[in-house]
Amino acid sequence: MAEIQFAGLSGQFTAVVTDPSGAPQEVLDIDLTFTVSGTIQMPNYLTGTGVVILYADELGGPFNQSIGQQSVTLTGTSLPSDPPGLVTYPWSITVGPPTLPDPSPNSSVYKFAVSFAYQNPPGNHTDVAAVIDLGLFFVV
Repeated sequence: MAEIQFAGLSGQFTAVVTDPSGAPQEVLDIDLTFTVSGTIQMPNYLTGTGVVILYADELGGPFNQSIGQQSVTLTGTSLPSDPPGLVTYPWSITVGPPTLPDPSPNSSVYKFAVSFAYQNPPGNHTDVAAVIDLGLFFVV
């Protein structure tokens, strides 16, 4: 989980890796696909787009790039509330072949991270963002 900072109110960005092949969780079979999903929690007065990007960096190898992205429409609420509340938006990125080299000619050990950036209007930069280090995974 990562905190999203605002003046007077904060949101949250969460992420979890789901492996359909079961234990151990740190060994992912790319042929079966895996999913990284979570939530974005934002103040209810904000509208725009949330961009979630999943990154993979192969330790000892040349692969270092984004491997999935989802744009989430942030609708806010139609009626203002006092005090402002939070709205939760789900997101999900599924990764399968041929996204990562299979088998990798290098280590097959990857570090995954996922980022969130708030855009309003869509495509424009703001300083509202968060990042989560998902850890190390062996991809077979």
